[in-house]
Amino acid sequence: MNKITLTFFEKVTVILTPFLLSGIAYAILVNLLYIKKIPIIGDNMLFNLIERYYSDWLVVRFSEL
Repeated sequence: MNKITLTFFEKVTVILTPFLLSGIAYAILVNLLYIKKIPIIGDNMLFNLIERYYSDWLVVRFSEL
């Protein structure tokens, strides 16, 4: 599995795996949709699909950490 390692202030190290990156992308998407109220083509159909099939997977993955 590919990993991205970020080091801040030579002390704090953050290791980003693909599912963490996808979680960050999902959080950004939720932020844009709920806070900025950006309309999605197809009456939020894309977001409904992501929310239905992807959010449960993210919760499971994060609980495994």
